Amino acid sequence: MEKERKSKKIENRLWQRRKMMGYLQNHVAFLLEHKNVSQYSRWERGITRPDLENTLKVCYILKTLPEILFPGLCRELREKISIKEEQLKEKVAGGKLPPIGKYEIKEEEI
Repeated sequence: MEKERKSKKIENRLWQRRKMMGYLQNHVAFLLEHKNVSQYSRWERGITRPDLENTLKVCYILKTLPEILFPGLCRELREKISIKEEQLKEKVAGGKLPPIGKYEIKEEEI
């Protein structure tokens, strides 16, 4: 399911990257197995954004990473996580949460 954003356009570089690859919107829509270009066009124009599965598909199609296609969103998420990590450290240091431990993955768990 895609996320609707009414107030502000979603910054992305879908159009630029698609052009670099030499694709038309029809090409990308076909590779995504969409019936037409309308959904992909909405993503390019920043009206909506793709869900996780479609984000990964578009990254594979355009041979790039989410950070390249959605720099603003990735920056915003990194900043939010960084703030939450500091809050987590404070809670652990204050005894409000248990200590953060390291978990060793055994080969048979992989």
